[in-house]
Amino acid sequence: AIRPLRKIQDKTIKELYANEENESKRIKLLLCEIEDIEKGISDLQGNQNNIRQHASEFQTFLALKHIEKEVSDKAECIQSVLKNEDMKIKTLALEVNKDVQNICRADCFGSVSVDSKMCKVVIDSKKNKEAQMMVPTVISKCIDDIVLSNKMEINLKSSGNVRGCAILPNGQMMFCDYDNKRLIGLKSNGTHEFEIRLDKGAFDMAYIEGDHTVAVTSGDIGNRIHIIDLNSRTRK
Repeated sequence: AIRPLRKIQDKTIKELYANEENESKRIKLLLCEIEDIEKGISDLQGNQNNIRQHASEFQTFLALKHIEKEVSDKAECIQSVLKNEDMKIKTLALEVNKDVQNICRADCFGSVSVDSKMCKVVIDSKKNKEAQMMVPTVISKCIDDIVLSNKMEINLKSSGNVRGCAILPNGQMMFCDYDNKRLIGLKSNGTHEFEIRLDKGAFDMAYIEGDHTVAVTSGDIGNRIHIIDLNSRTRK
């Protein structure tokens, strides 16, 4: 009785090993294909960096168009690999022979089968995302149909000669009063807020957002630049 059981056992193990070896070969071939795609993408990235560093703008344009075509081909290869039968999740299972209940009549315990399930990996291309984006419709307007309106009128009666201005992100307004050698600060509603005195006439100014300061050119020929801190309202 032991010899038939051992024969059945050997047959089942042999079938199991054969299926396992077959699936291993297919996985190795798939990994080689993925590694080739990965190497190709890495080479394209290296070529792109070299082109940006050493090629002219026209050469860069032509080369990047060629690289774009190769990238598209690589993307198609990746999608093809994902749809490959070998990308499915494989499970080795033993289907038990019904005759195993009568051990004397059974010639095997069962058969080894390979169950396949769809791979959960999903790669979405940039083109598909762009196609799904809702693009707002922009209605062009003829320049003849544009009508200007006066939003605010500011009266700087006390100023001598306003040469420059700047509107800050918070709506605050700054003006260069050249004759009176000062900066005039107004609130967003146009009312007077503060003044900053200078030792030279102010030609023009530019707001520096990161430091909340303004750079002011001054002097008879604008050969000086003062940095004014708007928090302390003093010159740096």
